[in-house]
Amino acid sequence: MDKKEILDLFYKQMEGFLADNGFKFNKSISTATKKTKTGSYSMFFDINDMVYEYSITTRLRARNNNIQSIRGEVNPRRNRKGASTILETVSSVLERYNRLDLEYEIQNPGNLVNEKTLTPYIEAFKRFMNEIGLNFFTRFKDVKDFDDWFNSPVLEGTYDFNRGSSLNSSVNGIIAAKLSANPRYEEIYSKWVAGISPKAKETLKELAETKKYLDYKL
Repeated sequence: MDKKEILDLFYKQMEGFLADNGFKFNKSISTATKKTKTGSYSMFFDINDMVYEYSITTRLRARNNNIQSIRGEVNPRRNRKGASTILETVSSVLERYNRLDLEYEIQNPGNLVNEKTLTPYIEAFKRFMNEIGLNFFTRFKDVKDFDDWFNSPVLEGTYDFNRGSSLNSSVNGIIAAKLSANPRYEEIYSKWVAGISPKAKETLKELAETKKYLDYKL
């Protein structure tokens, strides 16, 4: 089986499995999307062409239209078509759910997909989706769910400010808190500001501008 056949089979099997779960697969951009009442869920397969095989990393995304609309009011670049509110990897989702036993991307260093690894890779992906991935998406039904995802770790003191995207998480977090009328909104903002490095001037600037917009407009 040559490389093209391997990739075609990967797409075929992924497309069938994801269609059964309500996702529409677009091979041209390696993305599966499912629209919701408030936005969308999507998976992006980051496919890198290696010499003899492919390296494929899965990224999970969820969009809330209201949050992204406000981000666009503050910074027009943030509301581009398809922009996601939540961006996670398989590893970060499994860490959040404390299910690292399903971490197939670590078990296969480099996420290499070839004739030998294709079948176990897809089987491991399906197990991840059935046990964690599908539940990860469906937990985001309204803006309060986004508020909980972003802000609970900060309030609980478990958020690692040295990892992930503090810009995306902090700005979306305070928007979600405001939209959901979280009574700890001011505390959430203060904790984000206190935890973000003073060197992250762009993040702190956008966070402050967003807070100003929320307090004035909403």
